Amino acid sequence: MACARIIPRKLLAFLKFCLTLSHFSETIYMEKEQIISRVEIILSRIGPQSMTMDYVARECGISKRTLYELFPDKRTLISEAVRYSHDVHKREIEEIFAEATNKFEALMKVYLNVRRHIQRTSMVFLDDIKRLYPDIFDQYRKNQADHVQGFANVIKKAQDEGLVLTNLNAEVAAMVFFITMHNLNQREEFTSLSVGKVELFDGAFLNFLRGIATIDGIKYIDEFLSHHNSLSINNN
Repeated sequence: MACARIIPRKLLAFLKFCLTLSHFSETIYMEKEQIISRVEIILSRIGPQSMTMDYVARECGISKRTLYELFPDKRTLISEAVRYSHDVHKREIEEIFAEATNKFEALMKVYLNVRRHIQRTSMVFLDDIKRLYPDIFDQYRKNQADHVQGFANVIKKAQDEGLVLTNLNAEVAAMVFFITMHNLNQREEFTSLSVGKVELFDGAFLNFLRGIATIDGIKYIDEFLSHHNSLSINNN
């Protein structure tokens, strides 16, 4: 009888230990995700070169030792933040397309989403990533390239909806668009211009969309922008 009472107590203790360990692991995961989310904002604001582990620890309200226990080095932290940014943006885009009534509505909402991202991202971000962490930059470029075929499929569906010219090669159009977007990230090409990065993005995106749109598509673009005139975009 004594043995029968002892075994359940040991089993109960073991189960409590497992639950505690599970809760501890979940807490660590949540803490890491919160730090990565914060680092993504920091990188967008000041870039990788200016971001130090000391700075991250202060911004996150944790000790430097705790930070290094979760992330062995700065490179790992930056890589995780870039991955996190890609995953968040991908989910946002998927939600936009799931809720949109047509592909042009989705594209215009994606345009606003990307525009906000550009507004809060420093030009030094991609410069530093490309120069200091070429392997991370290559992964960033790969993530961007993965979107080309998806964008081509959206253009094809917009053609079916009568919003995009039917004689257009969707794959070529998508590639042209992403090449244009990539060139906008080449800061050295535009440092002497008085035009800001957001204005450049406005011109590139809207002129591209107008160029492939049917009359109905152009009408939709104009109507959409008229409801977002706080952007101060030149719609002519």
